[in-house]
Amino acid sequence: MLTIRPEQLKAFSAAKRQGFEEQLNTYLVSAFPREIQALNLTLPGIKSVADLIRHGIARANAYGLEAERDVGRFVELMVRLDPLFESRRDMAWATSILKNASLTPHARIELVHEMMPRKMPLAGWPAPPVST
Repeated sequence: MLTIRPEQLKAFSAAKRQGFEEQLNTYLVSAFPREIQALNLTLPGIKSVADLIRHGIARANAYGLEAERDVGRFVELMVRLDPLFESRRDMAWATSILKNASLTPHARIELVHEMMPRKMPLAGWPAPPVST
């Protein structure tokens, strides 16, 4: 029988996380080059996109977001809006959704993205579809 020691499991987890961070970095740099270029990386300890991603993962986890897709969408908001977007007064609606324990973590981040064109139309989100 195969036995995996706790330190081996931790190493597997670290390797998976590093792979996710690298994949997310590649996506953000290619999908949002202007936003990445314009980022004001003045937060303490944040000197690169990789640092921002690690910081974003921790903040996303604080809202209960743990699935890679959900965490990635949270970090995308940080890049597209502001590294501290959820502390902005004009984003109080998003923070309220992110803290809403009656919704699943996935539903919370999806709802924030769904509401973005209506709440922040000048932030570069496509306009919501027009219903007929």
